[in-house]
Amino acid sequence: MNTHSSLRPAVLVFLFLVGATLGSVWLAGHQAFGGPWTPVFVMLVAFVKGRMIMRHFMELARAPLAWSATFEIWGIATTAVIAGLWIMTATGG
Repeated sequence: MNTHSSLRPAVLVFLFLVGATLGSVWLAGHQAFGGPWTPVFVMLVAFVKGRMIMRHFMELARAPLAWSATFEIWGIATTAVIAGLWIMTATGG
């Protein structure tokens, strides 16, 4: 049964996700503020959001270590590859 105390973390995570989304959209629309690093920052925010969704709403936090580690490594690896490719492209490397 859901009680007020069990819903609070979900609400806080949801509010963070909404704030992070709005911040990313604002930053993407004002790229002069972040310069060429804007896409990398937006990608990092997307990683954090995905991780929070997996841990809090898909209950990965209570999953066996093998599942948890697999998804953590997957998230870090894909974020690193996409951000790395962007940095290489942006710097001409």
